Amino acid sequence: MQHSSCMNSLQAGMVSASETSRPEEKTASRYRPDIDGLRAVAIIAVIINHFNDRLLPSGYLGVDIFFVISGFVITSSLATHAKESFADFFLGFYARRVKRLLPALIVFVLISAFLICLFDPDPGVSLRTGTASLFGLSNLFLLQQAVDYFAESTDLNIFTHTWSLGVEEQFYLAFPFLIWFSGFGRARIGGHRKLFLLIAPLALISWLAFHWLNGHEQPASAFYLMPARFWELAAGCLIFLLLKHARLKALLQRLPPLPVLGLLVATLFSAHLPYTTVRVTTIVVLLSCLLIASLRADTAGQALLCRPALVNLGLISYSLYLWHWTVLCLSRWTIGIHIWTAPFQLALMLALAIASHRWLERPLRRARWSKRAWATIAYAGAALLGATGLMAGMANAAEFLSLDRRYSPSLFTNNRDTAEAKPGQDQQSMCSAGSHVTRELFDRCLGNGASSNGTPKVIILGDSHAGHYVNAIVRALPEMDVRNFNVGWACGVIDKRDIGIHELSGLVNCADYVDLVDGMLAKVVQAGDLLIVGHRWEEKRRFPHQAEALQRLALKTAQRHAYLLLLDDVGELKTSNPLFCVRSPWRPFPPASCNQSLASINKGQAELDKASRTALQNNPNSFYLSLRKLYCETTESCGAYLGKQLVYADGNHLTYQASQIGASAIGARVRNMIAHPKPWTASPGP
Repeated sequence: MQHSSCMNSLQAGMVSASETSRPEEKTASRYRPDIDGLRAVAIIAVIINHFNDRLLPSGYLGVDIFFVISGFVITSSLATHAKESFADFFLGFYARRVKRLLPALIVFVLISAFLICLFDPDPGVSLRTGTASLFGLSNLFLLQQAVDYFAESTDLNIFTHTWSLGVEEQFYLAFPFLIWFSGFGRARIGGHRKLFLLIAPLALISWLAFHWLNGHEQPASAFYLMPARFWELAAGCLIFLLLKHARLKALLQRLPPLPVLGLLVATLFSAHLPYTTVRVTTIVVLLSCLLIASLRADTAGQALLCRPALVNLGLISYSLYLWHWTVLCLSRWTIGIHIWTAPFQLALMLALAIASHRWLERPLRRARWSKRAWATIAYAGAALLGATGLMAGMANAAEFLSLDRRYSPSLFTNNRDTAEAKPGQDQQSMCSAGSHVTRELFDRCLGNGASSNGTPKVIILGDSHAGHYVNAIVRALPEMDVRNFNVGWACGVIDKRDIGIHELSGLVNCADYVDLVDGMLAKVVQAGDLLIVGHRWEEKRRFPHQAEALQRLALKTAQRHAYLLLLDDVGELKTSNPLFCVRSPWRPFPPASCNQSLASINKGQAELDKASRTALQNNPNSFYLSLRKLYCETTESCGAYLGKQLVYADGNHLTYQASQIGASAIGARVRNMIAHPKPWTASPGP
């Protein structure tokens, strides 16, 4: 009875074998509606996770389920696809892939690219990702951009999700060769066994690479690279080959599929830590394989997956995967994602997916012009060239297409406005070490003990949170010799014992920076000079010896009869990109992450306040300057804006315009300290 229900769903769902198998296979016996039901489970998991990852923490692993299904279906499609020649085999395979994937992809990319140009003032990364996706390369582009899939910044890229299409398309480049040379694609005797012996060790090597990359701080490579994902698609191939063995098939089909499905769904609900990624991904892939193998007639699991609603959702899953991210991404740029907007956003996703499936996927797959493989590939090449040209045109016209031209990419930077900048004046960029500290750059930026104009030297040290004031301080103190040397990635003025605690500190040779600063204090700093030190406290608060590092710095400056100004840290947005907070008519509900209270900032930085004031005791001519309140409209409103001024260049660095506010206060304090010094006492220590 259940088997009959499954077959009825096939007919009710206007399903033909061509939807998931070869166009030539018109018999329902080769079509498995339960596979489309499993596709539906995967796409539902992905969409829920992308709406809100707290609802389904591991729902993004629905993509891994898709990988297993793809490996299984492709192998099934080629099982009896014997061809007379090498050329026919490959042309036929790639023509079917082109007809299956390309029409919907091109239309999706072009429409989404146009829409993102309307709302994103700097759509360049999105447009380049979209262009790469047309050629199955977006995963490599995102890897080259060092994009973390789980970072908030990915929400701004309307084509982030196409990375998985890149993995699949690159798999399709390699897989036909394995099929052909094993003899499997030519229906040769022993072809199944040879293909298994070929795929199995490659899958193991791929899984080991996935494991190694995740364990050696290269999760992006493990996530985006096809060789590290090959094992997941290969798993689908291997389970198909195992089911050709009668005894193994009988053994696997003793498993009740419903509990396996339950375990799979339960795993998607689990929250896991980064170091358990390999384990959880492996479990999802294995459960997907077991579920596919155990599904059979007269089981509750198959009856559930053969429900018409799930089957039909599985049929449109490709288009739904493409368009769901467009809806979510544009929503983040505009009205936001809320409980009350979710039904409308879901309805729009479904409408776009149904339209794409009905008017693009199905008719173009069956169009007469595509009956010959070479013609299909030729037309596809022409379409790709045309689409690439249109993408380039939109990139050039992005500023014109933008609905709000008040906000250009230059606003989201801490450098001088180009209208004010003169060659060599961007001192912040010239003397920020970033991730690589060198003595040559250090010496060039800080020079020797002599002042260039006879005034006391002002030396700015620390990490990028001191650096974002540099250009503004240079402008605020034009009569003084202002120098700086700043470094990023959780480094700066820290204790050597703390190096390596922060997960990013290994990207910078912090020990060299600490040594260079110590040497500079002894050789460059003279009586009457001033050191300004600032840090990002969110990173430094993890360091147990940070207070001691500040105390030693105060002591050493006192021994040189130099002044010291310690800066507090500005508040941070809870969003990593202030573009979400830009005020506009189409963004009437800025997210809560765009604002916080002064009390909450003070609470978060209380330890910094205490450590800095304690350090002042070692230098009579030192001062702790609190700037954070300058960036709050009220005590309850410390956010992305100060009046009409956009405060943040990213989630925690100030724009150049906003840094001028702090630099003005810093300049006033510097002049006051130098004009009214306290009497120097005997310096403690040697």
